[in-house]
Amino acid sequence: MAFYTVDLNDIIISKSTWIQSEQRTANLNWLLQNQFPNQKFKKYVPCETSGDQKFLVDQDHGIFIGYQGQKVLFISQSSPELTALRINQFKTKCPLLQE
Repeated sequence: MAFYTVDLNDIIISKSTWIQSEQRTANLNWLLQNQFPNQKFKKYVPCETSGDQKFLVDQDHGIFIGYQGQKVLFISQSSPELTALRINQFKTKCPLLQE
């Protein structure tokens, strides 16, 4: 299932895809090795999550991966600028955001 974010001009600015556990992209190691082998991700541990959810972010390419353990929950792609705004929102809500 995918969700799209549109701006005020009805232009799609991001796409988030929820990953089902039976999809091969649900395995974090597989995903990183096969779909994003050359990306440089930063790991973020938010202050408030249900469980031990973490995020991998490649701000330069606008890739945002939510995962728990080795299970990928969603993949989001947007412009690097929008990805930077999302990171700043996390930092505003959680000044002690772990990187």
